[in-house]
Amino acid sequence: MELCCELYVVHNINRGCWVFNAKQMALNSFMFQIMGKSKKLPGKGKVGKGAATSSRSNKRPRTESGSRQPQGPCPDWPKNKKLLNFPEMWREQLYRNKVVELKHERNLIVAEKTGSESDFKHYGVVECFERLGWLNAFTLEKFNQKQIYLDEIITWMATLRKVLGKKPPTTTKLIGTVGETENELSFNALDKIADFDSGATNPKRPYEYLSTEVIACNDDKYKGDMWVEMLCELFDVPPSRLSIKMTLDRCDLRQFPKLLSSLTCCNILPRTSDISQIRNCDVRVLHALCTGFPTMSFKQMVLHNIWEARISGDRKTIPHFKLITALLVNVGVITETSKSYKPGVTPFTRDHIRDTEFIFIKSKFAYILEDYKGKLTYEVPREDQGEEEEDDEAETENDEDVEEREYDRLERGGDVEMQVERPPTWGNWTSYEREMYVQQAKEIAAAAKCRVAQENSLKTWQEEQAKLAQERWEKQEAYEKS
Repeated sequence: MELCCELYVVHNINRGCWVFNAKQMALNSFMFQIMGKSKKLPGKGKVGKGAATSSRSNKRPRTESGSRQPQGPCPDWPKNKKLLNFPEMWREQLYRNKVVELKHERNLIVAEKTGSESDFKHYGVVECFERLGWLNAFTLEKFNQKQIYLDEIITWMATLRKVLGKKPPTTTKLIGTVGETENELSFNALDKIADFDSGATNPKRPYEYLSTEVIACNDDKYKGDMWVEMLCELFDVPPSRLSIKMTLDRCDLRQFPKLLSSLTCCNILPRTSDISQIRNCDVRVLHALCTGFPTMSFKQMVLHNIWEARISGDRKTIPHFKLITALLVNVGVITETSKSYKPGVTPFTRDHIRDTEFIFIKSKFAYILEDYKGKLTYEVPREDQGEEEEDDEAETENDEDVEEREYDRLERGGDVEMQVERPPTWGNWTSYEREMYVQQAKEIAAAAKCRVAQENSLKTWQEEQAKLAQERWEKQEAYEKS
């Protein structure tokens, strides 16, 4: 039977065409299955000289990421389209084309800023990061890379792929190829760099792993029932403006969230555009830092930001540059021949933001944060009042500053000398909660004082009117007697 099949095929090939009818096709299929050949017979048309070549010759060579080498012109990547919507063989080239459009490496970098604990420990900033276990994301103590390597990082990002694992996001891996080595970024890899999620404290509680849709909040249905309450705590706007459709402007933020947003746009949710605006994803992060809820995971935020920067058409910058550099250094991808670049990053200290937006003052009873533009005030009561004061003219108010502040407070209806009674649980409260309590207590006291003043004024007016009436009656009686 095998011999008959071979003679039949050779006979038809020598004739230069295939003879097609139902019986012959059925016989050919049956014979080829017996012979162990899986390749189907060609359709109509003549068979050229290359018809009997191996199937391997038709396969395209593969790139570093394992996809086939693309052929033909590269398609365009619209901003509103995800990279995953394109065939795998085009993704690496499309990402490289997107990065090249920036034309300058400075526009590509969103390097993290180093925060100063000593500068902000009295203003509640350090406490916010400690409460979520994010202190290393503030100080960059374990991965403050002075040099970054653009070529290796771009190659790693261009070849990046995502593996979810059994229990995402804790088992999620972002795997990129540099040279011939696959390098993965995961929760375990981040633990080797620094202790990022060291545990949520005050009170101690586990981390909440939110979905990608809830983190991004691009749709109103993912904002949740607490959205308006979060806006109320973060923004200083009239209640009539608070809604799920509210426009989020940075200038409307309260003082403390506004200070935190100066750092989150570099270290937590890195970006270089729309700095004057607050995005939906910023609201949840700022609320978590100010109040401790929800207990978001910084490691999940890192994986989310890097992957979104890879697949989004409108995000051309690369976030967490220093973290990615630390990863590639740890796995040994960076060599002596690697080209390095030193980014010019301004540290997050009081000296570098004092002259732009905020004024930091240390008074006798509180640490004060003032805004140049809106003259809003954020105060943290001092807990070191009994300690010896240092002679620091740059931070301590002089008499003229105190007098000017008193006039400002009186114009806003506040009472400078009023001392707020602290409840028994004061020591367990965060700086943000203390500030809100003090502010509300002073507003209530000012309203009560205003009511008392109005009542006293009314009482004085009534007494004066009664006195005038009595005088008129006495004059009237004297006139009638005369």
